[in-house]
Amino acid sequence: MSFAWFFANTASANSYSAEKANQQFEAGKQLYLKGDLLAAADKFKASLHHWPVHKNAWHWLTATYQHLKHNKKYWHALFFRERTAWALDVDLRHARRIFFDIARGKTEPARADDSYKKTAQDLVVFYDYAICRVQVAREAKLAKKLSFNQEYGLERLFGLTPDPNKRKC
Repeated sequence: MSFAWFFANTASANSYSAEKANQQFEAGKQLYLKGDLLAAADKFKASLHHWPVHKNAWHWLTATYQHLKHNKKYWHALFFRERTAWALDVDLRHARRIFFDIARGKTEPARADDSYKKTAQDLVVFYDYAICRVQVAREAKLAKKLSFNQEYGLERLFGLTPDPNKRKC
């Protein structure tokens, strides 16, 4: 399976960085602790742009929306906080499929609100990127092990595999 079309047509794949996500998260956390909740929410969202499965960013974003009493955004963040946490414990392809189904409107919240579909589609793109990173791994044994679980974490996976933006899948 080739993902060359994906990288040619997707700018967001170039922005995935756990390090940048952590920087944005820490900045958001400081803003949250100072009481600037709107700015904190923006930083947490920026963190999720760089690393869509950042557990702490989802957690703090959920708490921020709860304190702001933004109920619709709170339920949205809670929905994805729970699913991204769960997805880190399953096969990459299975996680991708779950978010693909949400993006297609096969879940209750996604049928009612397009923002769920958009967030799920962003996660599908992220998982496509992660799966491609596994596929271009230099050692078949490493690729097989990483593709069946995420015990090493996606950050380590990205560190162990070459960037497909520099080499076609």
